[in-house]
Amino acid sequence: SDLTHNSVKLTWTAATDPGTLAENLQYKVVYSTSNNITTLSDAETNGTAFGSWTPNITTATVTGLTASTDYYFNVLVKDEAGNMALYSSATGKTTAAPSGGGG
Repeated sequence: SDLTHNSVKLTWTAATDPGTLAENLQYKVVYSTSNNITTLSDAETNGTAFGSWTPNITTATVTGLTASTDYYFNVLVKDEAGNMALYSSATGKTTAAPSGGGG
């Protein structure tokens, strides 16, 4: 949601895990301009990480994107044992850059 010419806000539901409390699960957002992050292995290999592993979050605003560009996003989740999973995916296209006007 909230796509702009250089950012997008991602929101997801908190994951659950039988061995890790929800507030201790960690998340990392990855993105790509190609649809090549659809598996955990591909996300780790092909995705550009936005930030690092962060516990107990359900939203991230990815910045520094290019205007008028298709992006693919995935959220990775990791439990206390280090087990990782591909958790949530989304696609979106950034808007056109604002025209530079003056007064």
